[in-house]
Amino acid sequence: MLVFPITNSISNAFKRREGAIFCLNEFRALLSNIYSAHTCWDWPGPTGWHGRGEDGISKDEGGTGVKGKGLLPLDHEHGEQVQLLMHAIVDSVQELLLVPRRGRMRHIHTPCGRSEMKQVVEAECKGRQEVIRLIGRLHRATESLKAAGMPANEASRINAYVCRLTTNFEWLWSYKTYRTSVALRGMAHITTQLMPAFYGPYYLHISRGEGDESNLVFACCFACLNSLLLVGLQSLERLLENPFRDGATDNIRVKEEMQLCRETLSILQNDTHDEWYQGLEQYVLPPKKESTQDCHDSYPA
Repeated sequence: MLVFPITNSISNAFKRREGAIFCLNEFRALLSNIYSAHTCWDWPGPTGWHGRGEDGISKDEGGTGVKGKGLLPLDHEHGEQVQLLMHAIVDSVQELLLVPRRGRMRHIHTPCGRSEMKQVVEAECKGRQEVIRLIGRLHRATESLKAAGMPANEASRINAYVCRLTTNFEWLWSYKTYRTSVALRGMAHITTQLMPAFYGPYYLHISRGEGDESNLVFACCFACLNSLLLVGLQSLERLLENPFRDGATDNIRVKEEMQLCRETLSILQNDTHDEWYQGLEQYVLPPKKESTQDCHDSYPA
């Protein structure tokens, strides 16, 4: 019962950490799929396939094809512009997640804490506005594809990816700005401070032992061990309270996760110009040589 507030807070903190990791993984997967859609998806044009590459000039005049009525040629730098936009989203999300955490008691009851919380809130709101603004531009990038002739159902699918991307960002925002129960954390602090005093008579009883026996050393070690255990659990809960804290051992490695996003986009960009079937041989493992020895020959008669 004494350690229930601490263990429950740690359990909740771990659940929030695992939830935040899942959101970051899906965030990265959605970014890569949205980028691939903007750089690779093609559609039929008036004179054949490859409507994406039509520049509005007929092939007889040296162009790549005439666009349909009311359609506009797609900017040849559309893929690079989308990649730049996604790098901006990744950088903005990283800066937002690494903002110091608010919600501690000093942020409410002390003047310097209130001033610090005001700065943190301003940084969080600014970071959120930047991310929402940049994600909204992904919808406008999809409109550029529609203006070039992409079918509405394909554009709707990309917008569905962007919607899921926004949902995952909102989950990350919740994990960033909300803390575990203040009441449980308060009970944990009280338990850690008061338990040694209430258990003092019991430790004294252990030290006296039976008869002439003295267990003073054991009683002192036992008392210190219990207090250190509670302090250690409370420190672990404090570390896990902010799952995005930079440099902590058990927290999310935000910088590494965001770097994986950038590397994923670079890999997809470098592979865009190759056909999907090119170079597959280098990834295929060579066939294993089948052994001609009978399996029964390995056992003695």
